[in-house]
Amino acid sequence: MQPPPGSAETFREYLRQGWDAGYRNGRMLFDDLRALGYGGTYKAVGKILSPWRLGNVAFERAANDVTIPVSVASRPHRAPDLPADRRGLADDPAA
Repeated sequence: MQPPPGSAETFREYLRQGWDAGYRNGRMLFDDLRALGYGGTYKAVGKILSPWRLGNVAFERAANDVTIPVSVASRPHRAPDLPADRRGLADDPAA
C-alpha cells in the first residue's frame, strides 16, 4: 500500500538520504520538506526520524548527557522579596 500523496511517508527516501549524508537536525530536514511542498506536521516527520536516532549511539549519549551547573543546583530556592503587605504580613494587626 502506497502512502497518501503529500504525507511525510512520501518523503521518507529523501529524509533517509539526508540522514545518511549527516543531516541529523529534524527541524532543518522539516524545513527542506516544506520547501519541496510538504504541508504536514513536524511531528509526522519526527516519527520517521525517531527510530533512526535510537540506533545512533552518539546521539543517545548527547541527548542523555544533561548536566546542571553547580551554581544553579546548589542555590536554595528563595521566594522573591515582597513588601510586608503583599506577603500577607501587615505591620498593624488590625489591618
